[in-house]
Amino acid sequence: MRRLGILWLSLSCLAAAAADEPPPEPFMEGQRLFQESRFAEALVQFEEANLRYPDEPRVLSWLGASQNQLGRHAEAKASLERAFALLHDQQALAEGVGQPVTPIDLNYHALLAGIETNLGQFEEAVATLQAYTVADDGTETAAAAAQALDGARAALKSQIVAAGAGCLRSRDLDCARRAFAQAEILQPATPPVVEAIARGALSQAERAVGETDEDKATRVALYEQAVDVCRLWLEAAGAGSTEARRVLAKALAGSKKPEAFREAIEILTSLWDGAADPAQRDGSIQLELAAAHAALEQWQPMLASASAFIEHGPEDPLGQGYCLRSFAQYRLGQCEPAIADGERCRNTDGTTRTLRHVDACKERLAKQQAEIAAANREAVLRRDCTHLYDRIKWVRNSLEVPIEDLVELIDDLGGGEARCASYLEEWERKEAGHGFAPAAPELCGAGVRPASSPLNLSARSREQLEQLLGQTRQFLELCRPSLAAGQIQAVEGGMQRIQQALDRPQ
Repeated sequence: MRRLGILWLSLSCLAAAAADEPPPEPFMEGQRLFQESRFAEALVQFEEANLRYPDEPRVLSWLGASQNQLGRHAEAKASLERAFALLHDQQALAEGVGQPVTPIDLNYHALLAGIETNLGQFEEAVATLQAYTVADDGTETAAAAAQALDGARAALKSQIVAAGAGCLRSRDLDCARRAFAQAEILQPATPPVVEAIARGALSQAERAVGETDEDKATRVALYEQAVDVCRLWLEAAGAGSTEARRVLAKALAGSKKPEAFREAIEILTSLWDGAADPAQRDGSIQLELAAAHAALEQWQPMLASASAFIEHGPEDPLGQGYCLRSFAQYRLGQCEPAIADGERCRNTDGTTRTLRHVDACKERLAKQQAEIAAANREAVLRRDCTHLYDRIKWVRNSLEVPIEDLVELIDDLGGGEARCASYLEEWERKEAGHGFAPAAPELCGAGVRPASSPLNLSARSREQLEQLLGQTRQFLELCRPSLAAGQIQAVEGGMQRIQQALDRPQ
């Protein structure tokens, strides 16, 4: 139930009756009930009084006041307009017979203006109140009347501003424009009404919590409402108003819509580029730009704006520029600088802020380092396996292989074949057309002849003979599982000949 207009209605004035005509009982009872906020019961009494005194402006004014309180604004306006018509008739009659003309009391104007505001008739409301004038004759009575008029204007302005805010909540911008414009006519404000409301709407949105989905939806709606009133402010202030554009950009960013972020970026970029003195630019514009670019996943522009804020922005103990630049670097794959900048991002207590993307960067770098290490190991393995395979092919293609080379190769095959299995298989199929078979038996067989028939024993020194004997013995140990009995005996015979050469006098 709306109860606007009560303070404007001077109960004592409207209740006063002519000395020779005391108010009827229903009228007095209606006043009592009205003052107790029992408006429906008061209306019944005023309707009864109106039946008894149908042409009494005072009764009509109280009747209209009751109807207004009950939300029956159109009926209330009709009652007050009837009261005004009767008062004008009284003035005309007095003027016609040469009697003093009594001005219509301010309270009638204020009550009708309040009713018209409730009907959304803001222009009519202002005109109704402005129709009341005070003749400044220097008397105390005139001063009191002027003071009362100022109070009525302030009250009506508050009511119209409240109505304008209601228009904004219902997204009726035309209604809000009309309300704020009429409020300014009543009492121009500094700052203007619409500016104050715009800043208040943005502040309310910024303070809103966003823990649940419902909270977040409410906060977005508050930002959208702030956008609407900021646009009205910009219309009133003119396109060149830096403050109106800046506040609008903040409200747009809070509404979380791609098209709103793009508009915010356009406004902020214009403010930055259009600064009269580049040295006096507001660096925080770049911080807001970086956040807007982030919302649109524009990582390179975000990086540039965050860097500009770090360079031109105010002293920032929280390192917000570094926080944003760190995230941009992360999304651009620049993990090392992202980690370095992230370490300069602070909590309010001065401690390093924990950033998930920095942790992700550290994991990414660790993985890359592991991959590089694995690639290096793979390269080393491929190189060793290639060398092993080349040596196997050399033995296969040679007519005579020194026993020491065979021993070394067969020994290397012990672990090399398992490590190089996939490579050996690949290369053998590519060159010979079949899978790779264990090479030790083949090489052992190739080594039987040089091991069993050592050459040039007489030309070797004792040291060389001892070395050859040891290599032949090692060959037999490595190859025994792969050799037939006759081959083993042949190799043992070769070892005996080496021993005999050692036993001969030097």
